[in-house]
Amino acid sequence: MSNLALKEPLKNLSHSLHIFPTDLDLKFFKAMELNEDHQGVRVLRQFQRPLKEGGHPLGFAGKFKPEIVQLVELIAPEATSAYYSPNTFKKHHAQKKSVCTVTSVFLDIDINTEEVAAVEHRINIVEEILKIAGLPIPTAIIDSGSGLHLYYIFDEHLFVNNPKIISLIERLQGVMIDLFNSAAKQFKDDIYADNSRKNINGLLRIPCSRNKGREVHCVQFNAGAFTDHQTLIDDLLPPYDPTKVEKAAYARKQAKAGKNIKQISNLNTLNVARVNDLLKLLKLRNYDLPNLRNTFLHILASQLVHHATNNKLEMLSEANDSLLRPLNQKKVNIIWTSAQRGEYLYKNRTIIEKLHITSVELKNLNQLTPLTQKEKRQLKKEEKKARKQLVITLIQAEKTNNEIVEKTGVSKRTIQRIRKEIII
Repeated sequence: MSNLALKEPLKNLSHSLHIFPTDLDLKFFKAMELNEDHQGVRVLRQFQRPLKEGGHPLGFAGKFKPEIVQLVELIAPEATSAYYSPNTFKKHHAQKKSVCTVTSVFLDIDINTEEVAAVEHRINIVEEILKIAGLPIPTAIIDSGSGLHLYYIFDEHLFVNNPKIISLIERLQGVMIDLFNSAAKQFKDDIYADNSRKNINGLLRIPCSRNKGREVHCVQFNAGAFTDHQTLIDDLLPPYDPTKVEKAAYARKQAKAGKNIKQISNLNTLNVARVNDLLKLLKLRNYDLPNLRNTFLHILASQLVHHATNNKLEMLSEANDSLLRPLNQKKVNIIWTSAQRGEYLYKNRTIIEKLHITSVELKNLNQLTPLTQKEKRQLKKEEKKARKQLVITLIQAEKTNNEIVEKTGVSKRTIQRIRKEIII
């Protein structure tokens, strides 16, 4: 990486463009030199008019140089736009993650009215707005051709060794933009700070270039207005409130814990229901599982791993002991060790297939069902419809309410309602 110290006077490089740097331009560039211990490169971009009809209106030249002074060599007389990065990067890419050194914070002031075309008038209005906004005097003001760029150059450039620095500087720049725009509303002129320019990796027009025929120059430089970035942060950003930060951190931790608790709770509830169904299935089969003992115990053990109880192995051993032909304890221990790896998360369909659970058995089980919630609702509707049709058939057969209750299990009140519907 190259040191960006200014080594040559601009006046020797701009004669071909007939753009002569002013004393203020030279002071500005001198102030933007990097400290000796800070490194980095500046991104330079130049847009040119198309050489022939049909070309792109802004042809990207893509020329990069490590020193500010050398940009002037790149600007051709037909150039319409030339930009550079006030801050530096580790590579020739204007990417936020590559920011190396922060030299300043800046405001890009747009003035969309002809009434304030004179530079002096624009500066006066902007200074008045800064006063109302409670913002300090900028180190330098650049006439960009259509607006003003306000630079708050740091007395000690900030080396970026932590992403939090980038976030902090962008917050500072965003607050300054908001303060300026709030104060600017008191003026009838259309003046505002560009809110899109709060990014630390932004590019601005460079002095000694042209903007639609107008020269870009530094028009004000305050040698005594270098900015202490920490003072600026302390004055403009909300004070650090450790209590608030701790509360926010605690809230995030609780939210995360709550989510985990909910997940664990749901998983535990699911597996408790499955364990109950498996033990019930054992009872339905009279504790006889020919050729399915190992499979059954492994599935049961896999559910017990996520069970909230502490005596999981004891529950597995008791289930094994209840079998007509139980396995020896050594094999049970091996099954338990295998299940503890947590690799087996059986689905209902898999359990039904492996244990050959019949549809009759499923009716007696609560959790082990291959049906989705939608299928369950549809099945209930169909069962309800079938029961109603059966009640209607029995009513038409002149059966009494008590007889229909015994055959269908439907309440007398429901039977009486159905009778009225038939009569109507």
